[in-house]
Amino acid sequence: GASSDIDTVYSNTTVYANWQAAVDPNSGVQEYFYALGTTPGGNDVVDWTSAGQNTTITVSGLNLNYGSTYYFSMKATNYAGLTSQVVTSDGFVVSSLNYPMANFSAVEDTVYLPNAIVLFVNQSQNATSYLWDFGDGGTSTQVNPWHQYTQTGTYTVQLIAMNPPLPNDTLTLTNYITVLNSQSAETTEAMFSLYPNPFNSNIHLVFNTDFSGTVEILDVLGKVVLSKNIAHSSFVNINGLDLLEKGTYLIKWMDTQKTLLGTKVLVKQ
Repeated sequence: GASSDIDTVYSNTTVYANWQAAVDPNSGVQEYFYALGTTPGGNDVVDWTSAGQNTTITVSGLNLNYGSTYYFSMKATNYAGLTSQVVTSDGFVVSSLNYPMANFSAVEDTVYLPNAIVLFVNQSQNATSYLWDFGDGGTSTQVNPWHQYTQTGTYTVQLIAMNPPLPNDTLTLTNYITVLNSQSAETTEAMFSLYPNPFNSNIHLVFNTDFSGTVEILDVLGKVVLSKNIAHSSFVNINGLDLLEKGTYLIKWMDTQKTLLGTKVLVKQ
């Protein structure tokens, strides 16, 4: 007889079947046959096909209709040429749910110590939960996480997109993040500070010397929501941030040649 079967499948191209081995104490089991149809015992999708003496079978190359019910059937023949009764599963439905597809990018894939902070943008589809591996032992289950690296090197980042009971999808970007030492003899911590953080409607930028360059604020999708050019100033007040949605942002500052000097994570409360 057939073993217990699955009521829902998520692929319309491949199905699997298994059954308990038949027993014939007199003539022995010579061969199993299987069929797939839209009715119990039917063979209008896959005609009766030999499985040899295998009790498991994978049928691929199908084009099943989402939302339709299908039935797997099997029968056995013995060495006397006799055929058993047809045994049929109770049917399975091909679900139209979409598989999760993992995808992501980083706002900056090259960062500098000591503020080697990377904001990751989750571009996955059809997923309800996530597991990130940043390649340095750090992990996260956030949708769009940020991560701070503490040592130079190249790091492989992996994202697993999940939507149970569908199978997970994994994307691994090898040597994706590069962490370098600061390009300046001064650390970015010494060059720059800001307050308050978390912020509400404004932030204040303080440089230890007159600064010329550009400051940008980016959202979790990597979109620049504010850009401000600065000329020979050690204190800058940025207003009008109350229109931003609550969440995580990245602020980065560059010199007049657009060379990245540092980044910090901002939180809008």
